[in-house]
Amino acid sequence: MKIDLVFSAAKLLLGGGFLLFGLNGFFHFIPVPPPSNERAKMFADLLVSTKIMSVIQVFEILGGAMILSGRLAPLGLLLIGPVIIGIFVFHLLLDVKNIAGILVFGLLASYVTYKHRSVFSPFFTIRHDQCTFNPETSRSESVGP
Repeated sequence: MKIDLVFSAAKLLLGGGFLLFGLNGFFHFIPVPPPSNERAKMFADLLVSTKIMSVIQVFEILGGAMILSGRLAPLGLLLIGPVIIGIFVFHLLLDVKNIAGILVFGLLASYVTYKHRSVFSPFFTIRHDQCTFNPETSRSESVGP
Protein backbone atom coordinates (compact mmCIF):
# COMPACT_ATOMS: atom_id res chain seq x y z
CA MET A 1 0.00 0.00 0.00
CA LYS A 2 1.51 3.29 -1.11
CA ILE A 3 1.31 6.10 1.43
CA ASP A 4 0.96 9.61 0.07
CA LEU A 5 3.24 11.59 2.40
CA VAL A 6 2.09 15.00 1.15
CA PHE A 7 -1.55 14.05 1.73
CA SER A 8 -0.77 12.67 5.19
CA ALA A 9 1.18 15.80 6.11
CA ALA A 10 -1.64 18.04 4.87
CA LYS A 11 -4.21 16.12 6.95
CA LEU A 12 -1.95 16.24 9.99
CA LEU A 13 -1.35 19.99 9.68
CA LEU A 14 -4.99 20.81 8.92
CA GLY A 15 -6.59 18.53 11.50
CA GLY A 16 -3.93 19.15 14.11
CA GLY A 17 -4.08 22.91 13.58
CA PHE A 18 -7.84 23.11 13.98
CA LEU A 19 -7.78 20.77 16.98
CA LEU A 20 -4.98 22.80 18.60
CA PHE A 21 -6.52 26.23 17.99
CA GLY A 22 -9.99 25.01 18.95
CA LEU A 23 -8.68 23.71 22.27
CA ASN A 24 -6.69 26.91 22.74
CA GLY A 25 -9.98 28.82 22.73
CA PHE A 26 -11.00 27.01 25.91
CA PHE A 27 -7.68 26.46 27.69
CA HIS A 28 -5.62 29.50 26.53
CA PHE A 29 -2.22 27.78 26.36
CA ILE A 30 -1.05 29.76 23.30
CA PRO A 31 -1.13 33.57 23.45
CA VAL A 32 -3.35 35.03 20.73
CA PRO A 33 -2.17 38.30 19.17
CA PRO A 34 -4.74 41.10 19.37
CA PRO A 35 -6.51 42.21 16.19
CA SER A 36 -4.69 44.94 14.28
CA ASN A 37 -7.46 47.57 14.47
CA GLU A 38 -10.36 48.67 16.64
CA ARG A 39 -13.17 47.38 14.40
CA ALA A 40 -11.67 43.88 14.33
CA LYS A 41 -11.23 43.99 18.11
CA MET A 42 -14.86 45.03 18.60
CA PHE A 43 -16.09 42.20 16.38
CA ALA A 44 -13.89 39.62 18.09
CA ASP A 45 -15.07 40.84 21.51
CA LEU A 46 -18.68 40.50 20.35
CA LEU A 47 -18.08 36.91 19.23
CA VAL A 48 -16.54 36.05 22.60
CA SER A 49 -19.14 37.84 24.76
CA THR A 50 -22.09 36.18 22.98
CA LYS A 51 -20.46 32.70 23.17
CA ILE A 52 -20.55 32.37 19.38
CA MET A 53 -16.77 31.88 19.48
CA SER A 54 -17.25 28.89 21.80
CA VAL A 55 -19.57 27.26 19.26
CA ILE A 56 -17.05 27.93 16.48
CA GLN A 57 -14.28 26.41 18.59
CA VAL A 58 -16.34 23.26 19.19
CA PHE A 59 -16.67 22.89 15.40
CA GLU A 60 -12.91 23.41 15.08
CA ILE A 61 -12.20 20.69 17.66
CA LEU A 62 -14.66 18.20 16.17
CA GLY A 63 -13.60 18.91 12.58
CA GLY A 64 -9.91 18.69 13.42
CA ALA A 65 -10.34 15.41 15.29
CA MET A 66 -12.39 13.94 12.44
CA ILE A 67 -9.76 14.90 9.87
CA LEU A 68 -7.05 13.32 12.02
CA SER A 69 -9.12 10.14 12.42
CA GLY A 70 -8.91 9.40 8.70
CA ARG A 71 -12.26 7.67 8.14
CA LEU A 72 -14.28 10.72 9.16
CA ALA A 73 -12.11 13.24 7.31
CA PRO A 74 -14.82 14.21 4.77
CA LEU A 75 -17.27 14.98 7.59
CA GLY A 76 -14.56 16.97 9.36
CA LEU A 77 -14.01 18.95 6.16
CA LEU A 78 -17.73 19.74 6.06
CA LEU A 79 -17.56 21.02 9.63
CA ILE A 80 -14.52 23.25 9.20
CA GLY A 81 -15.35 24.54 5.71
CA PRO A 82 -17.72 27.28 6.93
CA VAL A 83 -15.29 28.11 9.75
CA ILE A 84 -12.49 28.65 7.23
CA ILE A 85 -14.71 30.88 5.10
CA GLY A 86 -15.80 32.90 8.13
CA ILE A 87 -12.23 33.42 9.33
CA PHE A 88 -11.11 34.33 5.81
CA VAL A 89 -13.89 36.93 5.41
CA PHE A 90 -13.13 38.36 8.87
CA HIS A 91 -9.47 38.85 7.96
CA LEU A 92 -10.25 40.08 4.45
CA LEU A 93 -12.63 42.78 5.68
CA LEU A 94 -11.36 43.66 9.15
CA ASP A 95 -7.83 42.38 9.76
CA VAL A 96 -6.01 41.90 6.46
CA LYS A 97 -2.56 42.10 8.12
CA ASN A 98 -3.12 38.69 9.72
CA ILE A 99 -4.63 36.86 6.74
CA ALA A 100 -1.62 34.63 5.95
CA GLY A 101 -2.51 31.90 8.45
CA ILE A 102 -6.01 31.32 7.17
CA LEU A 103 -4.74 31.30 3.58
CA VAL A 104 -2.45 28.39 4.51
CA PHE A 105 -5.33 26.55 6.20
CA GLY A 106 -7.55 27.25 3.19
CA LEU A 107 -4.97 25.77 0.83
CA LEU A 108 -4.53 22.71 3.04
CA ALA A 109 -8.30 22.22 3.24
CA SER A 110 -8.62 22.59 -0.54
CA TYR A 111 -5.94 19.97 -1.11
CA VAL A 112 -7.42 17.50 1.38
CA THR A 113 -10.89 18.06 -0.09
CA TYR A 114 -9.50 17.44 -3.57
CA LYS A 115 -7.98 14.16 -2.42
CA HIS A 116 -11.42 13.18 -1.06
CA ARG A 117 -13.19 14.33 -4.23
CA SER A 118 -14.80 10.93 -4.80
CA VAL A 119 -16.79 11.41 -1.59
CA PHE A 120 -17.97 14.88 -2.58
CA SER A 121 -18.60 14.26 -6.30
CA PRO A 122 -22.25 13.15 -5.81
CA PHE A 123 -23.03 16.68 -4.59
CA PHE A 124 -22.05 18.02 -8.01
CA THR A 125 -23.63 15.31 -10.18
CA ILE A 126 -26.96 15.99 -11.83
CA ARG A 127 -29.07 12.88 -12.10
CA HIS A 128 -31.87 13.50 -14.55
CA ASP A 129 -33.71 10.35 -13.49
CA GLN A 130 -34.27 11.91 -10.06
CA CYS A 131 -35.35 15.36 -11.21
CA THR A 132 -38.87 16.23 -10.09
CA PHE A 133 -39.44 19.18 -12.38
CA ASN A 134 -41.09 18.41 -15.69
CA PRO A 135 -42.34 21.41 -17.71
CA GLU A 136 -45.06 19.32 -19.40
CA THR A 137 -46.63 18.11 -16.15
CA SER A 138 -46.17 21.31 -14.18
CA ARG A 139 -48.70 23.35 -16.18
CA SER A 140 -51.92 23.97 -14.36
CA GLU A 141 -55.19 22.82 -15.93
CA SER A 142 -56.91 26.10 -15.00
CA VAL A 143 -54.59 28.32 -17.04
CA GLY A 144 -56.06 29.52 -20.30
CA PRO A 145 -54.54 29.10 -23.78
